[in-house]
Amino acid sequence: TTSHYYGEVFRELPGVGSACACEQLCLEHFGVGCRSWVYLDLLDSEGENDAAHQMCYLQTGAEERAGSHPVAGFVSGAIGPVVTGFTTATTPAYDAGFTLSVVGAGLPTTDAPRVKLVPTGEACDAAQPRSVVEPECSAATVCSGAPTG
Repeated sequence: TTSHYYGEVFRELPGVGSACACEQLCLEHFGVGCRSWVYLDLLDSEGENDAAHQMCYLQTGAEERAGSHPVAGFVSGAIGPVVTGFTTATTPAYDAGFTLSVVGAGLPTTDAPRVKLVPTGEACDAAQPRSVVEPECSAATVCSGAPTG
């Protein structure tokens, strides 16, 4: 079986060319509440696909329901984890521990995610500073170490 996502539709966008484009529009509308999307690609009366029969619905909720949908051409999904920021209780200082709280939507609620710290302005695959003890990284993007807290 497959899952489909339902929520309150807040924007209908006709002529969207693909499910991937619909998902991208949801990500672009994250700031105004998009959490899931539905894409319909229906055939016209002659059995053809065209922009007039393609519709993207952006939704504020992301209720997942198992099972197939009765309409052919129906695809839906929820945006994955989106980090919007972080907070610390104190200003981090060299050689001192601190607590980092990650803020966003779609973040795991059962397992604490791992965060890799890199120098300001560096890409995510940059080496972490030597002053960072956890997590240990065996490669640029492979880190381990149990979260605490």
